[in-house]
Amino acid sequence: MPGPLLSWPGALPDLPELSDIPDEEPPEPIDEPLPLLPAEEPPVPTDEPEPLPEPAEEPPVPTVDELLPPPAEEPPVPSVEDEPEPLPDPAEEPPVPTVDELVPPPAEEPPVPTVEDD
Repeated sequence: MPGPLLSWPGALPDLPELSDIPDEEPPEPIDEPLPLLPAEEPPVPTDEPEPLPEPAEEPPVPTVDELLPPPAEEPPVPSVEDEPEPLPDPAEEPPVPTVDELVPPPAEEPPVPTVEDD
């Protein structure tokens, strides 16, 4: 069964059946040496080769002074007399709702079921 690409008419030319092709004898080999072709000179480049690009300059190596941060204008002096700031009071937890608060209030009048006649 041909595939989907070969299924339309004219996809392949009509080829003759093998039984329609006459049997032919293979041609006899020729025992003549092949003529030698003259060797060609390799091509010589006429243009000068392109100069190699110069290597990129390496960035300057930073010194130790450039790597250290600048000193602060006035360094902070720790003091023993300084007490840490007190922690803020924890926030009060919200009140826990009671069962009465969770149950919805009863309806003023309970609904009366009605049967509608068609």
